[in-house]
Amino acid sequence: MAIGQCQTLISGSVINNQTKQPIPYVNIGIANTEVGTISNEDGSFSIKIPLKYSDQDLLFSSVGYIRKSFPVSSIPNPSNNLVISLNENVLELSEVEIVAKYEKKKSVTLGNGKSLLLSGQLHYDTLSAGSAMALLIDKSDDKNLTFLNEASLYIAKNLSPEFKVRMRIMSVNSQTKKPGVDILTHQALVTSDIKKGWLDFEIKDTQIVKEDKFFLVFEWIMDKDDREYVTSKYEQYMKMYPDRVSYDTVIINHEKVTIPRVSTVVAGTVFGVSKTKKDREQFKCYYRSNSFGEWKTSSGILSAKVTLSNYPSTGESETKKSPCDALACKIDKWATDFQNKYNTPGFQLSIGKTDTIVFSQGYGYADKAANILVDRQTQFRIASISKTMTSAAIMQLHAQGLLDLDTSIQTYVPTFPEKQYPITVRQVASHLSGIRHYYGKSWDEIFIQQHYSNLNDALSIFKNDSLQVNPDTKFLYSSYGYILLGAAIENITQQPYLSYMKQNIWDLLGMHATYGDVADSVIAHKSKFYYLNGEEATPYDLSYSYSTGGLLSTSDDLTKFGLAITQDYFLGQETKSLIFQDQMTSDRRTVGYGLGWYVEENINNKRIWFHTGELPSSGSILVIFPDQEIVIALLANSPIVSDTQDNFFEDMMQLEKLVESE
Repeated sequence: MAIGQCQTLISGSVINNQTKQPIPYVNIGIANTEVGTISNEDGSFSIKIPLKYSDQDLLFSSVGYIRKSFPVSSIPNPSNNLVISLNENVLELSEVEIVAKYEKKKSVTLGNGKSLLLSGQLHYDTLSAGSAMALLIDKSDDKNLTFLNEASLYIAKNLSPEFKVRMRIMSVNSQTKKPGVDILTHQALVTSDIKKGWLDFEIKDTQIVKEDKFFLVFEWIMDKDDREYVTSKYEQYMKMYPDRVSYDTVIINHEKVTIPRVSTVVAGTVFGVSKTKKDREQFKCYYRSNSFGEWKTSSGILSAKVTLSNYPSTGESETKKSPCDALACKIDKWATDFQNKYNTPGFQLSIGKTDTIVFSQGYGYADKAANILVDRQTQFRIASISKTMTSAAIMQLHAQGLLDLDTSIQTYVPTFPEKQYPITVRQVASHLSGIRHYYGKSWDEIFIQQHYSNLNDALSIFKNDSLQVNPDTKFLYSSYGYILLGAAIENITQQPYLSYMKQNIWDLLGMHATYGDVADSVIAHKSKFYYLNGEEATPYDLSYSYSTGGLLSTSDDLTKFGLAITQDYFLGQETKSLIFQDQMTSDRRTVGYGLGWYVEENINNKRIWFHTGELPSSGSILVIFPDQEIVIALLANSPIVSDTQDNFFEDMMQLEKLVESE
């Protein structure tokens, strides 16, 4: 069926030549071009072919089938019912006699087990399909590890109700050194609804990889409905927020075409990546934008890993557990599922109701090498939950008449230079000041080794930088802004930040396990911390960030803090109303953030006050249900949550429902 004079539409279905059954998710396209798609679950497909490719071959390929190609010029036009039959790729084996010596069982996990903080890559084109990322795996040092046991891909963010990912193992093209042909004859396809975390691919049949080097490949599998869903979400977003859309002009078929660009992920699934110089030097990673698109070097290294061994997987089934009825048993089951979902070495969970901690338990290891388990005394980094405590201190000073929220921040921190626009304390506390956050998506500004004797000195990191946006015009999350608030606390009280917090908040609330992560001290109950790949994290100095993300605590202490927030004796009703009032931009748009807390007014018809935190080696969640007077605190010694779009509410709502029902 002709579409204008520039392209031709070809549609039809792909079937198994032997069984006549439809083949889902077949790669279809023209090699090394922008033309590519995949078939839908029922085998149907539709693809537009620009006339400039009329002399090329249209390729049809699927794992386990022999590739087939057709000259575009030979396909009938119009063509709206083309049936493509693919033959299964069956390998016939001759009878052989195997003689082997006994070898000790060995298993090795290879790949990139790290994911960049707050990042990922979304390569697929919503108008086509078959996009993929490929990570080069080198097992030259372990040639005898030929059995593929399992593989995992890190999902940095998923904003779709459900998504599909296909794993493939591809050879290394001898000429281009890029992904070549499929090595395995069976595909592994996973459908999931997780919002973030490791996605595991089960290897059901014995799969052998003899090659010393190969590519571990993961494809976004998007059918017609998926693409329509993603497209509609972006269209809705651009209508709601036209000021957040930029436009690029490109030349397509000799015509200027304007393409809208959105700087945030609105829908779809983002694969995790890392971008450190070390990772880029150690790994090779490529991506393609459609089924047969050209493989191009990726700016990020795919967060994926594969386990190989010298023995086949036994495929042992999981042990069934008997159901439990007690609240503690139900919460314990939730916690076990959580640990499996996020693959964290260790974490701590506490739940409070009214004025009592009703559940508290540690899970996993505080120190894997020493086999030390997490218990209630184990201290974790709480990362950005530190901001909630800084907010409490600021509001104490405000209630005492020592600080005015709507006065210039330079009134309290005169060493912070005047900017092109005035900045108030309220704007800093609500992330409406325009002060920048960490640069780009690098860990370099987090892994600081320098020790700062006070927070005023730490201002040197960012104080001379220009504002990113005009104050009050846009919510711009800024960890540096809360260092500025910490400096204000020091100047007003004439005390070090940690001393003031201990005397006026932590001791007052019985939070005796909360303090700064002091780099040169020996803290008896401090957990070790781990990257996503399980490696112990590199030590660094958090003295620059005590007021924004550098505190240690326990989930019990955070629960005490949250329960005190729900009561009026700690901060008072008037002060709380200021803290949890959703702030607005100058054009009257609410931002979902108060003064040091995110605020949600209607999650399952419940109000929620919360904050999350993540460093490259730790994660934290603190959620308050004020009307139910329920508090949930969770601390982990590896990353578990990166930002407010990770949709962790479902997990928290499950816990809240368990407690409320008792």
